[in-house]
This record gives sequence, structure tokens and C-alpha cells, in this order.
Amino acid sequence: MCESPLRRSRLAVIPLVIATFGVSYLPPVAPAAASSSSSTDDTPTRLTPKGERKDGSEEAGFDKLRDAYYSSRLLAGDNPLSVEQAAGLRLDASKKASGVANETVKGKARGGTWVGQGPDPIVQQVRTSGTFTAMSGRVSALVIRNDGTLVLGAAQGGVWTYDATAGRWTSRTKDADTQAVGALALAPSNDRIVYMGTGEGALAGDSYYGDGVYRSADGGVTWTHVSDLFTGQATSALAVDPTNPDHVPEST
Repeated sequence: MCESPLRRSRLAVIPLVIATFGVSYLPPVAPAAASSSSSTDDTPTRLTPKGERKDGSEEAGFDKLRDAYYSSRLLAGDNPLSVEQAAGLRLDASKKASGVANETVKGKARGGTWVGQGPDPIVQQVRTSGTFTAMSGRVSALVIRNDGTLVLGAAQGGVWTYDATAGRWTSRTKDADTQAVGALALAPSNDRIVYMGTGEGALAGDSYYGDGVYRSADGGVTWTHVSDLFTGQATSALAVDPTNPDHVPEST
């Protein structure tokens, strides 16, 4: 399915918008209509997504349509790097990382020894070199419940929970309308209540916007869409009022 990019008419008066809402009475809010006048909003917008022609017709093929689906939801990357430029930057970063001293005694001066918790990377074809390699996605959010349960948000992979006894990660939002996670927050008064702000706020070249806020009342296992106020935007942070779990400030 190929959707046109979402255009916003809201003026960007300041780069950071902080909104506070109570989930108990939030009505659905439709995206604002496009403005015919000039705007100071400098949000990157791809006017013609890949896979879609300027006359509105679609190029044939599932791959083209899938590419258009993701490209039209990008939050950054209007001036894309070439494959050569991206490869060069990645090589430079790798060289700088190799210069970091290795520890000689396990756990000394590094906060203890780190142990991988998975999941294992997936071997796939990477964009910069075209070769197949083990690749993991970005982790955009992580909260830890009082019982040690990990609730993890992936940049474009949804929410996962970790069962330490079984050593298994389980996807919890695979049927949600968006998989882009920007922030997670536990309610201090009841850590079974977890909020997810969608849309990755890192503004990487492949960061995608979300469709508002989701709430879980069972520790991240099941989720309910409680607000679409910030559809088409990204979430950089969430917090939950220590005395009222229905009062949630969100930073976009």
C-alpha cells in the first residue's frame, strides 16, 4: 500500500514541542489539512515517494510499493548520501572505534562485564556494500520492570519483552499500525502500566514517524492505541506522573 506523505500546516515556532495529556479523556484528532499559504515548517518532506510517479500512478512490483511505503514515512534524509559516501562514513567510524582501548581485566572500570541478551542478529544484505552480513536494528527505548522484565522498543521493529528464564524475546506489537518506537515509560505507581510513544526521534536517514501513543496495562504484553494526537511526528521522550498514571507528558 502506498500512501502520500503527510503534510502539516502547524507552524514550527520552536524545535521542541512538549504536550501533556490525560489518556482518560483524549479524543481522536485528525491530521491537520494542508495549508495553501507559505509555511516556516522546515520538516523534511518527500513530495514524490520512491515507487510513485508524479502523475499519481504506481510503478509495478511489490518491492517498489514497499519501498514507497517506508520512504513516504521518513523523518529525515531529503538529501540522501550516495552508497559511496555512506560506506566512507561507516569506514571512518569503524577506524575510530578500533582505536578505543580494549579492557585487559574483565569488568574493570567499565561498570562490570556485559553479557549479551539477544536476540541474535539476522543475516541480510546491507545497503552500503551490498554484501550479506549479520545485522541488528537500533534499540530506541528500554524500560526494566521491578521484576526484571525487559521491555524494549526498536526503531522500526515494535515492542519486545524478554523472558530471562526461557532466554526468549517475544514481539508484542506486530499487529500495530506502526512499528516505529520513539520512547517507553513505566508508571512509577504501577509498573504494569507502560506507555509507548511512536515515531523514532533519532532523525536518522531511515527514521519513521508514528501514529501517537499506546498504553499497556499488563507490563507490555498487550497494547491499546490511546492517542493519535501526534500522528505524523516522532517521540523523543515520555514520562508518567508518579501520582497519576493517566497523566503523561510527551516530548516530540
